[in-house]
Amino acid sequence: MIDSISHIISPLSAPWCGWVLFGLLLCAVLSEYMQPGIVRLAYVSLIARSERTYKDAPVNLYGQILIFLFRLGTLAMGISICLYNGSTFSIAVFGIVFGLVLATLLVKLLCNKWLDYTFSLSRRYMPMHEQYGDLSTIACTFLFLGIMIVMHTGRLALAPWILGGATALFVLMCLYRVTLHYVQSPMGMLYVLIYIVSLEVLPLGVLYFLCSKTIASL
Repeated sequence: MIDSISHIISPLSAPWCGWVLFGLLLCAVLSEYMQPGIVRLAYVSLIARSERTYKDAPVNLYGQILIFLFRLGTLAMGISICLYNGSTFSIAVFGIVFGLVLATLLVKLLCNKWLDYTFSLSRRYMPMHEQYGDLSTIACTFLFLGIMIVMHTGRLALAPWILGGATALFVLMCLYRVTLHYVQSPMGMLYVLIYIVSLEVLPLGVLYFLCSKTIASL
C-alpha cells in the first residue's frame, strides 16, 4: 500500500510536466522573435483607444502557429492541473485534454462563421474578431504565470482560482474592448453580453465539464 502511494506522480513531480511548460514558454518566445510584437503589442492593443496600428505589418505563419500552440497548451495544462484527482498525473491525460480544447476551439470557430454568415455580424464585430487572438494571448500569459506559481509553491489548490481568474480576465477584456468601440446603446450592450456568454463563457464551461467527465472515466 505504501509502495503504491509512493509511486503516484503528481503535477509537481511529473518530469514531463516541466518539459511541456518549458516548450510552451519556448513557443511564446519564438513567436515573438519570428513576428515581433505578436505578444508584446497585444497589451498595447488592450489599452489603446484606437485599433492596432501595425495590422499591415508582415504576418509570419510560423509565429502565428507557435503562439496558437502556446495558448492551446497553456489552457490544456491549466485544466489538467485543476482536474487532478490525486492519481498519477500522466501525459496521456494532458493529451486528451489538449485534444478536447482543440476540438472546442474548432467548434467555436465554426459557430462564429455560421453566425457571421447568418446574421452578418462580421460587419460590426470583425475588429473584435481580429483582437480575439490578442486578448487570448494576454489571458493565457497570466494563466501560464499562475501555473508557474502553483508549480513553484506546490499549492495545487490555487489552480482552480487561477484558471477562473484568467477566464474572468478574458471575458472582462472582451467586454471592455467591445463597449469601448462598438456599443452605442444599452440594447447593443445586451447583444454583446449574449454574444460573449454564448460563444465564450458557455463553451469554456462545456469544455471543463467534458474534461472532468473524461478524466473521471479513465
